[in-house]
Amino acid sequence: MKRFIALVLAATLVAGMPVMAMAAPSPSAGDYQPSTSSAPSTPAPKKTVQANTVESVEGYPELVETGQVGDILIDGEASDIKLEVTKPDKADVELGKSLATTITGAKLISCVGTKCAVEDLGSALVIFKLKGVKAGDKIICYELVGDQWVAVQVPVVVDNFVVVNLNKPGKLMFMELPAEPIA
Repeated sequence: MKRFIALVLAATLVAGMPVMAMAAPSPSAGDYQPSTSSAPSTPAPKKTVQANTVESVEGYPELVETGQVGDILIDGEASDIKLEVTKPDKADVELGKSLATTITGAKLISCVGTKCAVEDLGSALVIFKLKGVKAGDKIICYELVGDQWVAVQVPVVVDNFVVVNLNKPGKLMFMELPAEPIA
């Protein structure tokens, strides 16, 4: 368990590290050439695209930003396999919401699709970033198999990250359970 927490924290640190670029060498006085362009230079617009993340699902503001981060561990070893996280269909979200109503106090927090070049992941540990999740939250995950949601093991939950034990890519739903039992 400590190894999984260490992995999640290490992945967080690696993902959060700034990338340093080496500055171009300074030109010498003899290399200077004035610009002949009369057009003012304008910076390119910034794009706020987050790779491999579903930021929102139209019509479902309660669903949190969800993405896959870090390496996928297969048999305890890092692999080069990556999951593509996709927006769910409205029907899948509705199926997830109906399942959440059958579990006392459960709240649907995310529903996403996953794709990958490999159909059988064996027993892979996959780290998902779920914005707003806190360490100690009771998070459960379900995978859509056919037309049934099947429980998936969630061994670790830390701030903003959930580790899931997946066997194959597909449609996933994350729910938060209440901290205290409901009387």
